[in-house]
Amino acid sequence: IYMSMNGALWMTDHSGKMKGINSIGTSCAENPFCIERRKNGDSVCSHCYAATYMKMRKSLQAHLAENANILTTRLLKENEIPVTNAHVFRFESFGDLYNTTHLANYVLICERNPFTKFGLWTKNTWVLDELFNKNGVKKPENLSIVVSSPLLNQPIELNREKFWFVDHIFTVYDKKFIADNNVNVNCGARDCLGCQRCYHRDADFYVREKLK
Repeated sequence: IYMSMNGALWMTDHSGKMKGINSIGTSCAENPFCIERRKNGDSVCSHCYAATYMKMRKSLQAHLAENANILTTRLLKENEIPVTNAHVFRFESFGDLYNTTHLANYVLICERNPFTKFGLWTKNTWVLDELFNKNGVKKPENLSIVVSSPLLNQPIELNREKFWFVDHIFTVYDKKFIADNNVNVNCGARDCLGCQRCYHRDADFYVREKLK
């Protein structure tokens, strides 16, 4: 089920593991960073479910492309900032950040909805650094930032002092690596709403998911 918000941004009402969680985001099929990463066979992006899903849902891809056009080119006007009564809400379930304008708009949405817990997944750490460190924008208290490791079986290493705003590192592991290395898979992969580990800043810093 898909619905527009305020006649501008498109919100997705998910099924499957994200049932009960709404999201606003963009399409990996349009994002140049995502497209480049999918070319690497060792990258988790080469196994991207969203890229396959986009091929089957052309109308959704078009809506998410329009989201990108709005979110990445200008700051939202006050009457365009979505209001939600959701307890948890996700940014970028199908794509990734383009630039600091994109991230700044998510900050505006968080500030407009202070009682909602927002989760943002990204591999583009330089965008985070640019907005929060170099531009001095305050990170909202209700925003949990999850950095996704670009490679399978390899948690990304970050300077925790520099990237103080990162709440979780999310890494995907394949079945063999899990068995050989006794990896503790702590992602509630079948039920994000029931798990919510990524949305809470005081939960495990390293989140591990089994490759589907």
